[in-house]
Amino acid sequence: MRLLASFPQLTSHDVENIVRQEIIENWESQDEPPHLKTIKDRILRSKHNTGALLGLYQKILQLGRIPAEDSPEQIELRLSGLVVEQSGIFKSL
Repeated sequence: MRLLASFPQLTSHDVENIVRQEIIENWESQDEPPHLKTIKDRILRSKHNTGALLGLYQKILQLGRIPAEDSPEQIELRLSGLVVEQSGIFKSL
């Protein structure tokens, strides 16, 4: 990827377009290491309800942490790498 500071003539709109094209739209092909793809695949291919997993993750994000219950959904989120368990508490990274 080009170093944007090397192009002082770029406008904020130019930078936005470059970021969108080079990072956001093509993240799967450029993910080094492929952790985002791993997370996506683990969530979408889970035998558990994807909506329930994402709802639980949203709850953890909103509350900051929740008690660990070792439910199948919590275990799946932990295995995805999105959350950690510390001293009986689940929290996002």
